Amino acid sequence: MTKEAMKRRLMHHDYNGRGIYMLTFSTANRNPVLGQLAGTNGSYDIVLTALGQRVAEEIQCLPRRYPQIQVLDYVVMPDHVHLLLFVREWMPQHLGRVLASLKAKCSQAWWELQGAGLLKQATQDQRATQDQRATQDQQATQNQQATQDQRATQDQQATQNGGQGQGGSCIGGTSVPPSSRKPSLWEAGYHDRYLMHKGQLQTLFNYIHDNPKRLAIKRMKPDLFRVRQHIRIGSQECASMGNIFLLKQPEKYQVFMHRNASAEDIRKETSRLMACCERGAVLVTPGISPGEKAVVSAALEQGASLVILRENGFAEFEKPYGRYFEACAAGSLLLLSPWEYHTDRRTISRSQCLFLNDMARVICDEDTTFVLMEGIAKV
Repeated sequence: MTKEAMKRRLMHHDYNGRGIYMLTFSTANRNPVLGQLAGTNGSYDIVLTALGQRVAEEIQCLPRRYPQIQVLDYVVMPDHVHLLLFVREWMPQHLGRVLASLKAKCSQAWWELQGAGLLKQATQDQRATQDQRATQDQQATQNQQATQDQRATQDQQATQNGGQGQGGSCIGGTSVPPSSRKPSLWEAGYHDRYLMHKGQLQTLFNYIHDNPKRLAIKRMKPDLFRVRQHIRIGSQECASMGNIFLLKQPEKYQVFMHRNASAEDIRKETSRLMACCERGAVLVTPGISPGEKAVVSAALEQGASLVILRENGFAEFEKPYGRYFEACAAGSLLLLSPWEYHTDRRTISRSQCLFLNDMARVICDEDTTFVLMEGIAKV
């Protein structure tokens, strides 16, 4: 579910003011009721359901309701929406209220289509979602079963007491109570990204355009995009996404450069490390200093194998984007974090930098052991 991953906000930012935003919001329980993935051979698209078409229509109507807003682009995916908005001038409404109104109108469309019997379950996407969820760790499954047992007990008690239980019909796996307790189509909250740098707009246009293809790749290679918890590296436990078996490559090199390294030193070290990569070596780094970032960029360009250590953990439905996504799909990237996911916009501390650099050194030590604590496998 979206949870805190979709509630990140900029502190002290005026959400009534002029700006460009990428907004992301998801259906309740991530149910794929808005469309189905279609296409082959690298060309993919989302075929919208009747409900997905209504969501698209409501998005297109936003400028009519809010003249200060321009819809730059959007994509309706089976279980979520990416919306790129330009607020051209100050609005009397907070951006959050604008989105709340949009979500309410989409929920109203959902209720209307349900009442008219025009909704069909997106069985193909549901099956893919079920297959993906089946790969999650044993603890998540146990938690889900416990929740189901608790709800079953509550419904049974409600029935015994003369109540209605949860009742209603079910659309795409979402329980629909009687009309007096109509649910929302959406999960609570949303994620926003405020564009502050030159070049970000084209990046987000590309991101929206490539979303169906990214979904197809993720379904074809689910294990490479799965968030794994409880990876033990030596004595340190962390989470990961990507090709876990890069940890077992025999030749690994730590990328470590001082932030004051000269351009010439960066060039020489990058050249040396790229030569190592051509022999099949894996580079390990948090990629913090300008020199380390230059090496990471060169490695991604060359298709070299990388282990990236990061300050933030992984959200439940997180996936990399841009060149990181391509590298992950190719099996040449592993992302690691020793810390839990957070929604704060933080600057990495010096102590964290030192910790990650020490962790990179440990990973490159040939005597270090790597164990998946999920009971699935050892690497």
